[in-house]
Amino acid sequence: PTFSDLLYTQNLVFFVELCVEVALQLAAYGPVAFFQNSWRAFDFAVALGTMSGYLSGERRVADFAKSFRLMRVVRLMTLLEPVRVILETLVACLPQLFNI
Repeated sequence: PTFSDLLYTQNLVFFVELCVEVALQLAAYGPVAFFQNSWRAFDFAVALGTMSGYLSGERRVADFAKSFRLMRVVRLMTLLEPVRVILETLVACLPQLFNI
């Protein structure tokens, strides 16, 4: 197997895991309570965006859909205080980078 095959399989495994997690939470909390929590709604949006990439069959759409999973990493960064400070500093500095 090539490296790209390995990455595709890994992405698919984590996507299935995310879908199972969202489905279990939706069943456990019910639709109303599920969408009242912003992080669960965020995970649902990430799963839906990733699913659209897989179902479209187009390479560009699939690559764009991968960015939805990157948002989950940003979510994890906000939970850790030192990483959150670094992330906030980076976001604050971004406009100045366009002046260079």
